[in-house]
Amino acid sequence: VPAPAPAPAAKIDVVASPPPPGHKAPNVALYKAAAGGQPAFPDYAIVANCVLQVTNINNNNNKFYSLELHKGIGNCAKPFRLYTHYGRTDDLTTKGHDSGQKEIRYYDCLDDAKAGYLKIYKDKTSTKKGYKPVNLVSSKIGSTKARDQAAGTLGAATQAKMASPVSAPSINDGAKGKGKAKRRRKLQPEIAQLVQDLYAEAKDTLTSTADVTITANGIETPLGILSLEQVEEGENVLKEIAKELKKKRKSSKKLEELSGDFYTTIPTKIGRTKDQIKDAVIDTVAAVAEKQDLCQLMRDMLQVMATDAGALVGDGGVEAQYAALGCTLQPVPPESEEHRAVMERIEESVQRSHGQLDLLRGGGGGPVRAVYRARRAEEEARFTARVTKNQQLLFHGSRACNFVGLLSRGILLPKIVVSLGVTRTDGGWLGDGIYFGDFDTSLNYTSSSSKGIKYMLVNLVALGRMKDFSNITYGLQKPPKGYDSCHGNPEAEEGSEFEDHEYVVYQEDQQKVQYLLELNDEI
Repeated sequence: VPAPAPAPAAKIDVVASPPPPGHKAPNVALYKAAAGGQPAFPDYAIVANCVLQVTNINNNNNKFYSLELHKGIGNCAKPFRLYTHYGRTDDLTTKGHDSGQKEIRYYDCLDDAKAGYLKIYKDKTSTKKGYKPVNLVSSKIGSTKARDQAAGTLGAATQAKMASPVSAPSINDGAKGKGKAKRRRKLQPEIAQLVQDLYAEAKDTLTSTADVTITANGIETPLGILSLEQVEEGENVLKEIAKELKKKRKSSKKLEELSGDFYTTIPTKIGRTKDQIKDAVIDTVAAVAEKQDLCQLMRDMLQVMATDAGALVGDGGVEAQYAALGCTLQPVPPESEEHRAVMERIEESVQRSHGQLDLLRGGGGGPVRAVYRARRAEEEARFTARVTKNQQLLFHGSRACNFVGLLSRGILLPKIVVSLGVTRTDGGWLGDGIYFGDFDTSLNYTSSSSKGIKYMLVNLVALGRMKDFSNITYGLQKPPKGYDSCHGNPEAEEGSEFEDHEYVVYQEDQQKVQYLLELNDEI
């Protein structure tokens, strides 16, 4: 009978639990990992590890450093060792995850090993070297055992998401009653195609912008699988860049350093030529907004890529992708009364705004390819009981790559955007609310997918008592007292700064998705 496997060693935080004060790292021999003549160390457990990364735009440096503390198992000549793996991050993609240098140091006791670990860690994370810890769900570098382990700090958000099961919102069907298993029936073909298209658009946008791939394991960077916490770190760097941009005297050097910090945190394709490196500096408000969109797309994909097995998944089949959206989608038959009502609402909206009915007479049978009924249980449950009057179906357009996020989490209040001082893509002319418009106005915010399709949401919006505005009014956090919403009115008798009708609510419970429109590219 084989001996039972040894229990894994408890992880320690060497930075938080250092050796006793004054305990210095002893000078020890340094071995190349593949070299012979090393002390016997037949097996090991990882008791501490971290992955560090630095990107210096000016010097075109893009380097990683993996640091591990191992506790020996079995008949070891030395009880502890440090295992390091370092090199250029770019080489991990082009040459494989064993590229770079691997080195080993052996120690007689835990405190000696801790001291050695801290010495390396502090040197690498010093201002001079500039390395920063990376939070990964699973590392792809270092020792063989490290490649299945997390690195850095994973907060409650990631751990909860990894532990929570994903269940399909409407495709489960089976006999009712206790103890009877549910059968899952296949998605309707048009829903399956829609879901595949939306995910493909999000993935393609992400992988063409960032140095990542989408696999069954999640969003994989050259260093490992990205975590929610790492994305949050990137957003924090963007806040620092925005603060610098607000200063009267901006520091080009500071913006360059902060840009390097962002790319250290969020692996992004920046190129190697002088022009590409120059363009990589995040030194405009528009550039901050672009990077924030990238972070939001990463966050959205991470939020939906979870299974009950605890792994982040990107290609678990269309049923799994649909389930992860948490939004029921059903095709609305073109000959149905419901479809006719939606089309009438679109025509009414176009007439109200600019009367350009020729907009609805495009080729290919008109601009609307398909109408899907969409429901999010969370939105249905929280939809306001406070505002019962003046509820209207209004429109919200966005880039095709954003709809995985919009369907899975709904439309977010733009608190992050506003806190950064970033120019809103929807204008933000009435403050930090959720914006809706007429059909043709919302078209301005759509973009075509790789298949030549645009998408738009139709939401039920509880406008209640609207406050009309003819002048752009930045900074609103809520409607004026006695009102439930704000309306940018282009038809004000005294003249108006608004060219289109804009409807704004400031509470998420005042809107819920009703339909998803699939539109022709020609429109």
